[in-house]
Amino acid sequence: MAKSNFDDGDSSAVLVDDGLVLPPTAAKLAFWLYQDTEKSDAYDLFEVRINGKIVLQPNGSAEFLMATSQLWTIELAAFAGTTVKLEFWFDTGDKVDNTGLGVISDDIVVGVSCK
Repeated sequence: MAKSNFDDGDSSAVLVDDGLVLPPTAAKLAFWLYQDTEKSDAYDLFEVRINGKIVLQPNGSAEFLMATSQLWTIELAAFAGTTVKLEFWFDTGDKVDNTGLGVISDDIVVGVSCK
């Protein structure tokens, strides 16, 4: 019988684009995130990393809402005109309380504003 949770599957995952060329102007990364995990900054961590540096770790933040789709935006001005490694990273850190859907990222877009 199939389950709709991450208790019986992988406890960690990473989505990587290691050849993302950013425009010379200030760009933004935008994506929708749905996370149905433990609301903790110790377990079930989701991070967005650029060149290995954590640029977003919403767990435990005031803006983070559990089991709700949220639009997140990250300024990429510091990386303008460069090729970057972009990672969407998740690790449960344990095999406890993994009965939620886990992490779902959707509509990942890198773009610039039109003036």
